[in-house]
Formats: sequence, C-alpha cells, structure tokens
Amino acid sequence: MHDATDTIFDLWDTDHPAKTIVGTDYEEFIFQRRMLDIIDNHAANHTQSAAVSAAVSAAAATTTKPLFLFYAPHVAHCPLQVPRSYLDQFDFMDDDEGMCQGKTFDIVGPNRTDPPYSCRKQYHAMIKLLDDILGSLVDRLKEHGLWENTLMVVTSDNGGPIDPKESGATNYPLRGGKYSDWEGGVRATAFVSGGYLPKERRGTIVREAIHIADWYATLPALAGIDVGQEESVYTDDQRVPPVDAVNVWPLIVGSSDNKKDSTERTRNEIPLSKHALIVGEYKLIWNDEAQVNRAGWTYPNYPNAHTLPDEIDNQTIDCSTGCLFNVETDPGEHEDIASLDPFRLQQMKKRLQELRKGFFENDDRGVDSCPSGYNDDDKSLMCACWMAVNYYGGFLGPYQEVELLAEKAAVKE
Repeated sequence: MHDATDTIFDLWDTDHPAKTIVGTDYEEFIFQRRMLDIIDNHAANHTQSAAVSAAVSAAAATTTKPLFLFYAPHVAHCPLQVPRSYLDQFDFMDDDEGMCQGKTFDIVGPNRTDPPYSCRKQYHAMIKLLDDILGSLVDRLKEHGLWENTLMVVTSDNGGPIDPKESGATNYPLRGGKYSDWEGGVRATAFVSGGYLPKERRGTIVREAIHIADWYATLPALAGIDVGQEESVYTDDQRVPPVDAVNVWPLIVGSSDNKKDSTERTRNEIPLSKHALIVGEYKLIWNDEAQVNRAGWTYPNYPNAHTLPDEIDNQTIDCSTGCLFNVETDPGEHEDIASLDPFRLQQMKKRLQELRKGFFENDDRGVDSCPSGYNDDDKSLMCACWMAVNYYGGFLGPYQEVELLAEKAAVKE
C-alpha cells in the first residue's frame, strides 16, 4: 500500500467527496442528521398536511410522493469506536478484555484520552447508539404523522465476528460466526415495523427462512414492480442471472405462514456457498478440500477476560463427506445427523453440485481508470487508492470506467 493512502477518507456525499463534513462529528451522528433532514424535507414538500404535530399525529398525513430511505450503519462494526457518553453507560460490565485494540486504534476519537480497552463494553455501547438512532427516526416520522404509513425493515447482513481482535460480538447459542457458513455466521436478526404492517401481525414471529436478497423482490413488489425477470448485460456480453429473490410479503402478513410441508415454504432452498446448502429444515456443510473452521460456540459473555485469541476460529470439524443438521430443531448445530439420514445427505450434495454451476461471481470485469504505469514503482498500489489520492483529493470513489481529464489532478471543491 502506498504511504499516501494513510490519509484516505471513505465518505462520499451523493456524487462527490464529502470534504465539508468529514471529521466534523462521530460518523453515525452525521448520518442521523442527514436522515432526519430528509424526513423533515419530505414532510414539508410531499405531504398534504406538512405541519402535523405530535399532538395530532394519530391521523397519518397523506403523502403525495413516496419516500424510500436506506440507512447502512457503520456502527456495531470494526473499529469499535464509540462516544464516551455511550461507553460510560456500560460501566457495570466487568470481566472484559482488550484484544480489539489490534484493529481499533482509538476508542473515543483521535487526540483524546482513551479509556482502557473493554471490547465487549465498546460493542454493546455501539449497539445502544444504533438503537437510539433508529428510535429518533421513528420519533420524527411520528412527529410528522408519517409513521402509520411507513414500513420499517431492520436487518443484519451476517452474524457477529468472533475474532476478539476484530469485535466484541457473541452469537450465542449459535455455532461459529461471520465469514463462516455456520448458523452463527448466516442466521441474522431482522424485524419489520411501522403502521403499514397489519395490526394482527405486529409482535408475531415468522419462523420460515427469509434471505436478505428477498428484500430486493419484496420492496419493489409493494410498489407494483416485478423484478423476477430483470437482468443486465456486461460489456463482454456475459449476462447477470435473473434476480434470485422471493417476494416474502405474503409470508410477513401471514397468508403463507406456519406451513409444515417443506414443499410449501415461501423459500425452500438457500445455497449459502459452494460448501453449504439449506433445504427446508435441513442444512448441509460439505467441504472435501479442508477442515471446516470457526466450528466452536460463543457464550453469553463472550468475549471476556478468560477468552483466548482465535478460541472459536481454531476449532475445526471434518465435513469432507458432508455434515448434516436439522437447523429447526437444532439451530446450534450440535448433532450431525449425516449417518442417520444418508439418503438426504446424498440428495443435498447432488443438488449443491448442480447449483454450483450457476453461481455468479463479479470478477471486476470493468476497466480501471488509472493511467498506464500508475503502479510501476509499487505493484501493491491498487487503482482505487491511486484514484483516491490523485483524483478525488484523498477520498475513495469510483475507480473503473471514470472519464479522466488529463489536466485534472483532483476533483475540484
């Protein structure tokens, strides 16, 4: 990596580097203010009753234009940095550890006096901060009378990392964590809320599997758009496969819930990777190339002062001929039932082999925009880093198929 990349910022504002706001506050608070402004502006410009106060918010304002607001928080993620005011709320937590300093270089911000590293406490404080931000969005929607016409979807993309050097997460009682096919890595939490959700479904639990990709079909379907046949074309004429997503709204509202027959499930089959497949209530882990690692279980107060580095990661299991679990009755994946159900094992292995043929991988086929010879002096210098330093003024941005102007050394303010 080039020395100049030490000062690269990863913050973008619409179509340009976020030079005016970078470093002005804790990042999540910057996001929070922008989202609240978006809600305020939407209420002011796209509702028939823009001045709906909290006192009359029981009657939802009528919107003349829909609003889609997507928030991808960076909090609850490495590095475990959090404002001191939130960290102090978890002083009651003891028996903690400090291994996350390997990837978190400061806790409460640069040029400040950091408290001792307490990684589990730092992680919990970040979750509390995220919870408060989501609550502020709900409160603002209610203030404008928009909550009763809102569908709010909150979902995680994976389980928590279990390397103490990276995180303070626990996936108890599940096995494994992020970067693995174990349930601790792929069974993530999610919920839907808002007044748009039918009252009879609020507070209920959906026990069928929903893949995160299914939101790509579900949300457009609510707007009357069917993405089932959508596909794109690369410049080399290799087509992106049709969208592998299922509209799960009928499942959420209850019209297809609690089905016992696996053939009637909304989504019966989930290929997790080339080494893992879920069909109905059964899950195959099959890797004939290497031992399957991250095979241990975290515990409620993981990680703590007695946790060892790589304690979970270093636990392995032999699934060279296939391991089989019932993840409905045994979500912790404690009992390998491959020997008890050899026919199902072979069926699922055969199916996974077939599915592998259609796996799509984006190999960055686009053309890099960096000039020829940009890394002659340092072959490890990536085009994205060169563009950040030499074109975007120290900010990460698009680096493929960007039209570069020879006289333009950096993006102008």
